Amino acid sequence: MSIAKYALAHQQCSVELFYANRDRESVIFAGVLSDLARRHPDRLRISHWLESERGMPDAAAVDELCGLDDDDEAFICGPAPFMDLVEAALRRRGTPHSRIHVERYVSLEGDPFTLDRTDSDDASVDVRVSIDGETTSVACGRSTPILDALLSHGVDAPYSCREGDCGSCMARLVDGEVIPGDGVALEPEDIDDGYILTCQATPSSGSLAIEFD
Repeated sequence: MSIAKYALAHQQCSVELFYANRDRESVIFAGVLSDLARRHPDRLRISHWLESERGMPDAAAVDELCGLDDDDEAFICGPAPFMDLVEAALRRRGTPHSRIHVERYVSLEGDPFTLDRTDSDDASVDVRVSIDGETTSVACGRSTPILDALLSHGVDAPYSCREGDCGSCMARLVDGEVIPGDGVALEPEDIDDGYILTCQATPSSGSLAIEFD
């Protein structure tokens, strides 16, 4: 997303985005993409692929949608099988390795789904989270990333890399305060609008309320 926004704002190139998601509700940055398409109708083309409607992307679909001209650059990000599929399709088309840029995430050591419950009960914070119109509350230690607490309590929160790079876990902070942590996925306007990366942010107030779009 950051690369596309920068290219459209600061260069004269065109951008083609092949964007695969589970369903319409899980499309991250849908509003931002609609705004970019409205402002750059001749330079931005978005091809949405929804697994709920078309199944998983296959080699034929990627071959059809991922053609590059001689001076184009390809940037790939997502789950490893998807990235491998797209990279293989580009290689079959003869795209040089130097023009294929793949962002791979390194697996975390240990069990990434296990919350380290070293915080005492009196140090925990009540986090109220809204997802798809449903609201629930979980306890989160002050040194625990919010996403870790949500997953530990069985909340089906969206995420991907858990490193602050992809933006899949982005949520809006409705109430309370957090320490934002590291991460590059948020744009300045996202931060101004109150969004946080739940895989990085930790509580800094007595209670929190967050909302996933």
